[in-house]
Amino acid sequence: MYIDFVDKENTHTLLQYDLTLNKETILMKKALDNYPSTAYSKNKQVVYFTARTENDGVQLFKKDLRANAITQLTKELSYVDFLQYDETKNNIYMRVLVQESDQNFHMATYDLEHETLSVWNEQDKDTSVVEFDFNERTGQLLVVTRSIKEELDNTPSKIAEVDIRTQNLDIILEESKEYPRIRKPVYSLDRGGFYFIANGSGFGHSPVGVVKYYDLTSHEVFDIWTQKSGNAANIYIGNENEVLF
Repeated sequence: MYIDFVDKENTHTLLQYDLTLNKETILMKKALDNYPSTAYSKNKQVVYFTARTENDGVQLFKKDLRANAITQLTKELSYVDFLQYDETKNNIYMRVLVQESDQNFHMATYDLEHETLSVWNEQDKDTSVVEFDFNERTGQLLVVTRSIKEELDNTPSKIAEVDIRTQNLDIILEESKEYPRIRKPVYSLDRGGFYFIANGSGFGHSPVGVVKYYDLTSHEVFDIWTQKSGNAANIYIGNENEVLF
């Protein structure tokens, strides 16, 4: 298990926690200067992380744990977050703002072997990536998107699968009265579907986050978990499809 931890002194620590031995190992520690976002390659013993630079916004960095050396990987972006590492292709997938004046977030790929950056659909100034999850087995992403132009008109969010090779987007689920405020999609361990959170009826008139499951084969949605007195905020998939929230 890997944990991003921020203490009361605003220090960001990336921990590796052994659930069997109940032992933690500190992989990286730094002052918190932006939303903590990290990815870790156990084989390479490298931590990828974001940090704010003096003149270049929030950029992508790597720390070689063996050499204890930090290298800045990007300079041309305004903001970077939500890092996910593809061990097979040696790529980092991330959400970026290209320019400070931009209003919409894009998906981007950083090729670690060739040290090259690719921003997806950079010419699109309307579609904004809210969050995403990476499926290494199929080479696809689950992406939640919003329209910047239509946001004031309460245009619904959408969950789509994106083919990484072609960058084609296939919309799977859209916000509706049945599934309001859909968010936080995470692939199941067998990749046969994904969990997500949608608003449901809570205590009194307050909406709560309900954990649901979308089957990619049958296209059915199933209720998984809810608590009338509380709210599901995030979903993490453990071993054997153990769902943690």
